[in-house]
Amino acid sequence: MKKQLILIGLLLLTLCIPNRSTANRAAAGELIYEWVSDSTYRFIFKFYTDCSGDTASLTAPLCFKNNCSTTTYSYTMNRWLGALPGGSQNGNTVSPGCSFYKTKCDSPASTIPGFKEYWYTTTVTLPYKCNAWTAFTYVNYRNASNNIQNATAKQMYLECGLNNSGTYQGISSPYLSIKPLPYTVINAPFSYNSGAIDPNADSITTDIIATRTGVSTCTDAPTNVVLNAMSPALSIPNNPFQTNNTFVTNSITGQVTFSPSQAGHNIFTTRVRKYRAGILLGWITRDVDVVISTYTSTTPNISAVPINITNGTFASGRVEACINQALSFTFYTKSNDTDAVLTLSDNHTFSIPNATVNYINQKNDSVSGVFTWTPAATDAGSLKTLIVTVLDSTCKAPGIKLYYSKAYSVYVWPITTASNDTTICSGSGYIYLSVTGGSNYLWTVIPGGSSGSLSCSNCATPVATPTITTSYIVQSQASSFCINSKDTVNITINQSYPLTKGHGDTAICFGNAVQLSASGGTGSYNWIVLPGGSSNSLSCYACASPVANPALTTKYLVHSNPNSCIMNHDTVTVKVNPITPKSPSIYIAPNNVAPLIPGAAIKFTAYITDCNNYQLQWVRNGIYVPGETNNVWVTNTIQNNDVITCKFTCSILCPAGNPSPLSNAIKMYVITGVEQIANNSDMAIIPNPNNGKFTVDLRNITGETTLSVTNTLGETIYTQTCFGGKQQEISLDAPKGMYFLHINNSVLKFVITP
Repeated sequence: MKKQLILIGLLLLTLCIPNRSTANRAAAGELIYEWVSDSTYRFIFKFYTDCSGDTASLTAPLCFKNNCSTTTYSYTMNRWLGALPGGSQNGNTVSPGCSFYKTKCDSPASTIPGFKEYWYTTTVTLPYKCNAWTAFTYVNYRNASNNIQNATAKQMYLECGLNNSGTYQGISSPYLSIKPLPYTVINAPFSYNSGAIDPNADSITTDIIATRTGVSTCTDAPTNVVLNAMSPALSIPNNPFQTNNTFVTNSITGQVTFSPSQAGHNIFTTRVRKYRAGILLGWITRDVDVVISTYTSTTPNISAVPINITNGTFASGRVEACINQALSFTFYTKSNDTDAVLTLSDNHTFSIPNATVNYINQKNDSVSGVFTWTPAATDAGSLKTLIVTVLDSTCKAPGIKLYYSKAYSVYVWPITTASNDTTICSGSGYIYLSVTGGSNYLWTVIPGGSSGSLSCSNCATPVATPTITTSYIVQSQASSFCINSKDTVNITINQSYPLTKGHGDTAICFGNAVQLSASGGTGSYNWIVLPGGSSNSLSCYACASPVANPALTTKYLVHSNPNSCIMNHDTVTVKVNPITPKSPSIYIAPNNVAPLIPGAAIKFTAYITDCNNYQLQWVRNGIYVPGETNNVWVTNTIQNNDVITCKFTCSILCPAGNPSPLSNAIKMYVITGVEQIANNSDMAIIPNPNNGKFTVDLRNITGETTLSVTNTLGETIYTQTCFGGKQQEISLDAPKGMYFLHINNSVLKFVITP
């Protein structure tokens, strides 16, 4: 009879799982990445191919795009060398059944589908920072499936995303610890979990998205596959393949449950996204191939609600625990088949490393597990997921080991903490209380306090209006089983006194000080730096006239009563203006540095730096020149030995330095005749005066030098480069008059006569 059952099971499996041509091979896979350093990442493509198809290629493409530019990048992933993590070899068969049942990987004549696992990898340094990189790969020719229209002519497309901008470098993608090749049977409730784990302990969420295709180069954009027409209709995410709309996804645990109603291969795509403080940091996608047979099996019953919970409770579909309290609970599974060989395993090593799970009665028809964990303070507010996998290795025909998953969420309540104790003044009215850690709060007045002084008792932020010193206690009723589920707030009432008057808000530059003053009131004066101000910025706090030197704009409160009650108080604000990072300055220069001929016009120009709002006044010999307040002053009244300056006033509130009120001084020289110049000229010009032809004695000068001649208007009429140590002849075609020979930093005067 047993042989007949085996033959019937094999026959039904043969009828319900279609044959495929040799090109149809892409069954399942995912693309993940792990951070190496800076913007360098290792990408891993896990590819599962149907053994009835071609041999997997030696390489796989890897493409990149982002929303920071329009450039597309392409790389090549090669097969993983050596053993895969865990010890298996690249290209090994992923066994779905018992060892003595062959799959198509062992024999093409087998009716049990078989798959091989290949890993491809490469290391990539991203060329720049961007908050939305998308990496993707593709494989031609999918496996045939019930739900995808014309699947064998479609490409498999998988992608992942990452953010390498700012502080988000150093992150790796989530990874999936359970293979994407679940085997189950028709019309039986089934649970599957990819076992998503985030290596950075970021928050992750799972959803079902449309399977995509349409990419055969790095510049192509993916498109959604077309689902076959069925009744009820296939849809994302509620009925990705025919489950009669029983497909349900838990976004927090990643658990999917369904009752399949059509035998064969069925593809769906899951996406796992990771968040930190509400910011999306990355995601991965996975194609899952669900193999459904007509084999009739008994589904083990897995306990939906844990039992024997210690130091915790089960509420809102999760186990709730407390910081520093040893949590334990029991879960179990039982099969109606007394011959069942059930084996339980879980992911606590990765998801809750400090926990322990002990299994009782493994490899029997009934197995239980005991979970034990003491959450630390760093676990407060976190939601952990324990995924328990039940493997039924009874090994009845057709030889498929069926497994089922159950996810248990464990939430750790933070310590319930109320707002700090405080002091208020009598008659001040009210104060807001607050509490964090827990929920469903209950506030009560401790006997002896001001009864009826809370605006609400079942809220997080009641308003307290005590008339006497009062203590309030708040408890989180949601976590009442936790030791630290309650806290106390003490409100002390101080008597109020009439206060004083502060005199005058003021403004200073950063680094300066100002004396404050107060008057009126009773008793001694007391000053307080209000929150947000510059602490420790007063020379005294119990005095009438402190000196304030705040580093930022600060509001001070002054009162004269003996306690901190501040009714009828007054405040003084000292505004601190920042130092302008500029050093205003003025420099003046004439358009002609040569001695002037009497009556010659000369233009003086004032050059201002680091000041946009200023006033000028030209000064001659210490006396204001009437009406001359512009940047340029032109005059023809300069006398010999006149000293020219310009007074400068810059309207900058807090300059970096104190600008000089006067510019540099220029002493002017005015000559009366050629003879005077000739008699005083340096005899290095031979002869002087001359007719325009003369010799310059350079014997006391070494190296290369430049000679130039300017007229009394400052115009250069001659220039020449020569070497020192000799005499240089110069011939000028110039009218009579006085000229200036410039040699390095020296100026020699000479006269040309007829």
